[in-house]
Amino acid sequence: MGVEVRKIGAIAWLTLNRPDVRNALDMDSLKAISAFADDLASDPELRVGVIAGAGDYFCAGADLAEFLASLDSSQNVNGQPDFLDVVFSTFEKLRNVPVPIIAAVNGPAIAGGLELILTCDIVIASELATFADGHAKYGIIPGGGSSAILPRLLPVNIARYLLLTGEALPATTMHQLGLVNQIVETEKLESAVLDLAKTVAEKSPLVLAQMKRLVGKAQSISLRDAVIDEFLSLRNHTRSVDLHEGLTAFAEKRQPVFVGR
Repeated sequence: MGVEVRKIGAIAWLTLNRPDVRNALDMDSLKAISAFADDLASDPELRVGVIAGAGDYFCAGADLAEFLASLDSSQNVNGQPDFLDVVFSTFEKLRNVPVPIIAAVNGPAIAGGLELILTCDIVIASELATFADGHAKYGIIPGGGSSAILPRLLPVNIARYLLLTGEALPATTMHQLGLVNQIVETEKLESAVLDLAKTVAEKSPLVLAQMKRLVGKAQSISLRDAVIDEFLSLRNHTRSVDLHEGLTAFAEKRQPVFVGR
């Protein structure tokens, strides 16, 4: 299997499992990731997603052999190769999932591998992780969002460096720049991510979904509109069971148990 998914309580853990090709994303892998996103969005029991890589690499990007073959195959009705459409739709779906997703970056993340990380909300990296856009090295324009998202997350000159050179930056640099939230020892990566995922999963899924939406929308609207959007979201949220559970738990000096309503 190119992708393995296991469920640990309220956590859905996806592992890219093509270590012989550096976990490159082929059509089957992309479709499995898309199904993973669908499950996160539709299953109320799932509150956190994790994306990890097997072996020494997180992900080396798209399977270029399959990409090249798709260019020579029949075109779809939009005149674009099906492979590109699946890449775009899969990454777009991940970005819009209302559930937080954590990237567990064990090793190099290149091109589409970096773009896969950019769909996630929190990034935990091992000390061996590196980050490279890489598209320019092979005459490819990014199709998963790196040219649009990197300048929003990093200083623009760093984004340009990654995009124009294709060179990699280490996890320590990305941590200093804010793209990586935490660096852990390689052998402790899985346990650290699992502990964090469990912590996030304890929160109200209503709040988590709204937090994701608010932060995402705030990037493209004015500060005033973003603050108003936040206030209106809170006003609407006051009718929820979860808000009243949280306030009651605080008064009773106990941990809240959120039900997602």
